[in-house]
Amino acid sequence: MAKNVKGSPNASIVDRKVFTKALLSKDDVSKVAVFHNHPSGIPEPSPEDKQITKGLKEVSEKLNIQFLDHFIVGKESVYSFAKYIPEYVCRNEDYSSFVQKQAKIKRGNQMAFELEL
Repeated sequence: MAKNVKGSPNASIVDRKVFTKALLSKDDVSKVAVFHNHPSGIPEPSPEDKQITKGLKEVSEKLNIQFLDHFIVGKESVYSFAKYIPEYVCRNEDYSSFVQKQAKIKRGNQMAFELEL
């Protein structure tokens, strides 16, 4: 779905309609997570990142799809909304436990997310 997002060095545009269309075009989607990078290398979410995340959660809920996480990839770390601002994503106990477990795994200086659910 990332192919449908436009960006520049300091901003990205996420269209809720494009996100909705991408979800509806897939068969049997029950969960979704999204990610983007910050070219600055600092994965701290901007106010716009927070607003977009809330909007994507709303869209997902209307489609009865669990919005598990929004990752922001930085130079040396990955920010997880599920870990740091869980109210911005759906409540899924299995995924929450998974995120907490993954937070303890490191590879070099970077956090590792083994996506085996």
